[in-house]
Amino acid sequence: MDDDRSKSPARASRIPDTSFHPMLGIPGEGWVTGNWKLETGNRKSHGSLLSSKLPTAEVNSTDRLYSVQSTQYSRNIGHELRRAATNPKWRDQTLTTTGRSRLTQSSLFLPAPSGITSPFGSSSIAISIAINSLLTFKTSTTTIPPNVSLRPANWPHFSPQGMRQTLSDHFLTPRTMKFSIALLVTVGLASAAPPQTPLSLSSTPSDIIDASPFLSFHRDLVQIPSVSGNETAVGSFVADFLESHNFTVIKQPVPPSSHGNTDRFNIFAYPSASLSKDRPEILLTSHIDTVPPFIPYSLHDDADSNSDVLIAGRGTVDAKASVAAQVFAVLDILRADPTANLGLLFVVDEEVGGLGMRVFSESPLNPSPSPFHTVIFGEPTELALVAGHKGMLEFPLIAKGKAAHSGYPWLGQSAISAILPALSRVDILGNIPAEEGGLPSSDKYGRTTVNIGRVDAGVAANVVPASASAEVAVRLASGTPDEARDIIARAVKNSTGDNEHVYCDFAARSAGYPPQDLDTDVSGFEVITVNYATDVPNLKVSEGVKRYLYGPGSIHVAHGDHEAITVGQLGEAISGYKRLIEAAIQRTRVN
Repeated sequence: MDDDRSKSPARASRIPDTSFHPMLGIPGEGWVTGNWKLETGNRKSHGSLLSSKLPTAEVNSTDRLYSVQSTQYSRNIGHELRRAATNPKWRDQTLTTTGRSRLTQSSLFLPAPSGITSPFGSSSIAISIAINSLLTFKTSTTTIPPNVSLRPANWPHFSPQGMRQTLSDHFLTPRTMKFSIALLVTVGLASAAPPQTPLSLSSTPSDIIDASPFLSFHRDLVQIPSVSGNETAVGSFVADFLESHNFTVIKQPVPPSSHGNTDRFNIFAYPSASLSKDRPEILLTSHIDTVPPFIPYSLHDDADSNSDVLIAGRGTVDAKASVAAQVFAVLDILRADPTANLGLLFVVDEEVGGLGMRVFSESPLNPSPSPFHTVIFGEPTELALVAGHKGMLEFPLIAKGKAAHSGYPWLGQSAISAILPALSRVDILGNIPAEEGGLPSSDKYGRTTVNIGRVDAGVAANVVPASASAEVAVRLASGTPDEARDIIARAVKNSTGDNEHVYCDFAARSAGYPPQDLDTDVSGFEVITVNYATDVPNLKVSEGVKRYLYGPGSIHVAHGDHEAITVGQLGEAISGYKRLIEAAIQRTRVN
């Protein structure tokens, strides 16, 4: 658009309705505006959105009327700006555009909440502004007239129509480049609060959770203990929730673990409206089991903003964050398109071997050729799209000896002495070049790593040990498990002088799998690789099926005593899953 000062302001064009904010549950519709300034006597605050190269938000305020939390990254989500006004003088403040503002590749969306018809008065007002990539609309470089003022007390009435008309009269709409970011504004009257009450700065973390169906669902998931082997209760909760939202739910039995429930099950669900179709074409999947021990759900109340509220407890990250975000992303998509051919799969036993996913993979629910053209796996990736993860090989290294009195060690054979050279050699195989007998590396995944996680040997200090064993885990950066087995067996043989009483029992564990390459062809995500194992290799799909790995939270806290995630990252995950789903739907329409 030309920067022609002789032109009069254009009326703002209407933005399509958005029926659901995934984090706060706020309905709304409205118009685009640009840079803004708030004046209260001699106090001023102003803010703007920067270019799409580094989407962020800035607020300069001498009296700290506003605070802003900003994720400095190209995911263009995660910002929250909040202000609570409890003084009736707020209605006399003026919203004024910054003098001859220039707006570049950015725009703000101001919804007008439905059902609010009361005028401004002495009632407590709470304004919640959250930036999220819920909408995609057009922006460009344009200008906004200087010194355009909006005085709330002068508005004819605070209704959706009044708010929209006032904004229409005074603000230009940017028009050319797509940029996924929105500014959601909601106003609630304390004297007549709607069911989903906007939160003021005095809201407690518990208020924030209670006000959001999504965050409440995540809380309820985490509050149910579901250590691997004991997933029945959480499975029933998820199944009941999906059935209450008109999903057809199949509870697929999974054999019990040695110490767990006998009636645990996977959950395979799809919208009942899609019953006419054989199978969902787009599958979102994660797991409902956790590592031990159970850690109760808790909230930290020292956050500067709602998005920074920290939720702690076992499974808050791995992987009940992904489960909750996937469910609400699917609900949001179905709200806009009830015919979307989507499915959800939540499995058990992922943390201890992946039996749940293998049971599903080998069942009639996953026929060949694969009914799915896209599978979206949920794991903690810090909201990045994963290009792949290393392969896996696990095995015990065993040594046999002969017991004897430690005062006469020559009468026995020490299994510990026999196993030590083999352990020392295996431990460094990832650091040795492949051409020198080491395990292979790759440019994509780096070097193969070896971890000796457990050693068990002997019975007492005065007894020559008759047996010794070690549990070994290898993360493969290149090659196949069979190739790695050959390299490891040869290293053990060479390091022990071909001692037949020291060996790797490869048959005692699963077959393992090579590095898993994944798809990253959806724009708007950071792309990374990870070193941890997932259920990706346990689900058999046909060649050409798109596989994505994405989710909220960090693996670095996932299995620890301080597993936790922020409210903001949970909300962002819904948007990320929606983008992946929408890209998959678009591919279907194109093809």
